[in-house]
Amino acid sequence: MSYHAVTADVASRKIADIHAIFAECNETVEGRYQQEWSSLRTVEREAFCKVAGLKVRHVNMSLREMDIKEREQLLIAIKSMSRVSALFADADVGRIKGFN
Repeated sequence: MSYHAVTADVASRKIADIHAIFAECNETVEGRYQQEWSSLRTVEREAFCKVAGLKVRHVNMSLREMDIKEREQLLIAIKSMSRVSALFADADVGRIKGFN
């Protein structure tokens, strides 16, 4: 076997190892997001789905059951609501009751 064949073989195995690591990381991350989504109360999932413009049926769907466009819409809604809710994070009910 030539030097180049051995080098190419080693490189191919290393690339395959790297792909396997990324696949494992993606599954772990995907699993974490699925777990977080599943742990939300129904009313919270309903709110995110409504803001995302998704249908009622999406509320009880897993992220894997949604297509990429639906998951993208959901992520945009979650991030948008997160930015808005951060504006009110330090507000307390007593101060808000005083608004007229």
